[in-house]
Amino acid sequence: MTRTIIIDDEQHCIDRLKKLLEASDVYDILLEGYAKTPEDGIELINAVKPDLVFLDINLGEQTGFDLLRSLNSIDFSIIFCTAYDKYAVEAFRFSALDYLLKPVSADLLKDALEKYSINKNKADLEKKIELLLHNNRSQHKRIAIPDMKGIAFIPLDDIVRCQGNVNYTTVYLRSGEQLLASKTIKEFEEMLKGYHFFRIHNSHIVNLGCIKRYVKGSGGSVVLEDGTELDVSVRRKEDFLSKMKA
Repeated sequence: MTRTIIIDDEQHCIDRLKKLLEASDVYDILLEGYAKTPEDGIELINAVKPDLVFLDINLGEQTGFDLLRSLNSIDFSIIFCTAYDKYAVEAFRFSALDYLLKPVSADLLKDALEKYSINKNKADLEKKIELLLHNNRSQHKRIAIPDMKGIAFIPLDDIVRCQGNVNYTTVYLRSGEQLLASKTIKEFEEMLKGYHFFRIHNSHIVNLGCIKRYVKGSGGSVVLEDGTELDVSVRRKEDFLSKMKA
């Protein structure tokens, strides 16, 4: 039996997940309880010692990451439940710790349980969770970039700019290194939303902290720390200048 608990601050989400789990007899799930706060979640984990935890990311004023950092050890598998846009959880996908986008569907739950059934190695799990926690500390934000060699985990501050070319994007780093990622510039725009980046042109996203100068013109252009000069599109100029002034 797979000893399982749910930690989520919304009762209707707990009820939906319970119903789906009870309807699935494929993976021998034994639902041992649920909690709505990080404190109750920690108490439940210590009492049940689960094999699998369905963990919400937003838990009131705290997060599921806060809960995990409070534990002395993590010897269970995790399936995250989140209402975040899918691009905000790319790091979860690439860490091979699965997630369910709310509202949870029966098909996605089945896929997540299948992944759980083949990824139970405790040592690997601990490494993946530590990487995930590290990537979500506010002072060490990183982005997972799939390139030709595998997956590169890059601190956001190390990115100077991104240049799109149809279905691929080249990421330029402060070190001078370039990464070719199989993602569109639009996907990178979504992944970097909320951070100190701006899409100045259909093909270019820049780190605002790497801009040395703005050159006036119809749309104008920016000069970056590495000497690169890029055009700012006319329709993005006003928003760009407002962002820089802010």
